[in-house]
Amino acid sequence: MKAILTKSQFRCVLGNSLRSIRIELGLSQEQFAGTAGLGRTHYGAIERGEKTISTHNLYLLLESNGISFASFFKTI
Repeated sequence: MKAILTKSQFRCVLGNSLRSIRIELGLSQEQFAGTAGLGRTHYGAIERGEKTISTHNLYLLLESNGISFASFFKTI
């Protein structure tokens, strides 16, 4: 059975997953975040697990970069 993540742990897991996808796509933080209208500094804080991202912004970020919202959560 998987352990339940704290809010802080979940933010880090989510941020690391987004970073991995961004790097795999060969995009800078500015390019990746810009597709969803997010700023680079705000997005950088999300990748580092310092800030949360709304469900809608996460959806926009993933879909605008060609990643299925549903498939993303299968990787976490």
